[in-house]
Amino acid sequence: CLDALAACTEAEWFQDVWLPRELADRLYVKLQKRHLINDRVLPVVLHAGSLVADLAGCPITDSGLISLRPCMKIKKLTLSSTASGRSFSEKSLLECFEGFHELEWLELVGISSVSPSVLRLIAERNERLTVLKLKECENVDDSCLEVLGHHCRLLSVDLSSTQITSLGVAALVKGACKLTLKEFIADGCMKLDDYGVNKLVFSCLKLRILSLEGCSRFIDLEAVLGQMHRRSQLSWFISC
Repeated sequence: CLDALAACTEAEWFQDVWLPRELADRLYVKLQKRHLINDRVLPVVLHAGSLVADLAGCPITDSGLISLRPCMKIKKLTLSSTASGRSFSEKSLLECFEGFHELEWLELVGISSVSPSVLRLIAERNERLTVLKLKECENVDDSCLEVLGHHCRLLSVDLSSTQITSLGVAALVKGACKLTLKEFIADGCMKLDDYGVNKLVFSCLKLRILSLEGCSRFIDLEAVLGQMHRRSQLSWFISC
């Protein structure tokens, strides 16, 4: 029955289908694996009790984000820009995240409209947020890190290919993150230098994973890493 329904996702009538939550969850898993969840499918497979919405790689638009509003119990959410380059507007993101209060894991990939205002809303409303991945969100900058540093107790953060600098990293670890952060990924962050890495590794004593691949402005990174090695701080480091 679900296989037959999964084959009809492009039909106009599909968006009017109602399923019991258990069946909706099973259909979600089936379609998510094939990246077949679109704006029409979202309100059918997600519901007020949904805990996970892994939508990265799915052709979701601003219209589809409306369907996420009733899903206030979601703990893990992933979104990305589409293969065609279509992304979300800042207004739609703000309206979407207005209702989320229980996020623990958030992944936003390649979404240019992720702004300080969006991150402030997310950080202020989700005190349990511990994993934040903002890879290739090109407008994430130091002001965003300042917001996160003020509100969040992150365990893991991915800021790869964003506009952050060492000043932003210093602002991030000035807050509660310095007590909790275990993983920091900033591959391709061309404005990051020794100052930021020093602030990071000497402030965050729980840091275990550090990835700085493609960052070219370091001068004396080996000295910092040598001290970390003597303290047995890092278990995984990537840089080239």
